Amino acid sequence: MIRPVTTESTAATVVVPTAGRPENLAMCLAALAATDARPAEIVLVDQSGEGVAARAAAEYDEPFVRVVEDDGRGAARARNRGAEAARGDLLLFVDDDCVADPGIVGAARRLHREYPRAILTGQMRAGGDRDAVPSVREDPEPRDFSGTFTCAALYTGSMAVPRREFLAFGGFDERFPSAGGEDNDFCYRWLRAGHELRYEPELIVTHRDWRTPEQLRAVRAEYGRAAGMFYAKHLRAGDVRVLTFLIGDLRILARAHLRAGSVSPIDTPAVGMQLRSIVTNWHRFA
Repeated sequence: MIRPVTTESTAATVVVPTAGRPENLAMCLAALAATDARPAEIVLVDQSGEGVAARAAAEYDEPFVRVVEDDGRGAARARNRGAEAARGDLLLFVDDDCVADPGIVGAARRLHREYPRAILTGQMRAGGDRDAVPSVREDPEPRDFSGTFTCAALYTGSMAVPRREFLAFGGFDERFPSAGGEDNDFCYRWLRAGHELRYEPELIVTHRDWRTPEQLRAVRAEYGRAAGMFYAKHLRAGDVRVLTFLIGDLRILARAHLRAGSVSPIDTPAVGMQLRSIVTNWHRFA
């Protein structure tokens, strides 16, 4: 057994959703166990159906690493189940294919004392080929997004939030069943409700480069479908302000397609995917 060093309690729970990536999960856990300020606990929410998290957790004492078996699917659901099971007052969300910086827990605790009701989100560095990970964020300057109109400020792979506020807000919308979409939705709703959200570069995780080119294309396609779901949800609710985000997305995609030599922006596969996703997911948010 690997036993955590006894330190001052951080009152922080790290929630790690996982769905069957044992090598990634082992590296994620090892990094969290080696942080300068130990979390009070790590909660693994396992949707693999194969006991992947239990085998990884066996290397650690159970009060330090706990497993929540979940027979559902989706990052939104997994994070919510982890938050419900958590014992700490501060939640940190880290994805199973990310390696946390040694200072992340201590930085999150200190920043939480300074901004006790805020969501904190941090850097997502590339662990390998920068183009081989789905998303990267390495801005060295902090930024306060509170009071702004955006849906893209929150990176859930590097996120800290007070547990009480998170649960009172209702957590992530579990109708987003796949990777992506739930983060934009939560960010938009949180800021729209007048809450505080800060980007703090001291919170650092490294996103491992492990996907094949085909898997990476599939993930990016999933992000496109999830974006369409986000637009379907809020447009169906009558919030036409999100058209600003949709138009911006379509312009970016169309320009990229034109640079690649296409004639018609509307024929861009990614554009078509987002528009079709809005239509096909309209009923989901009735």
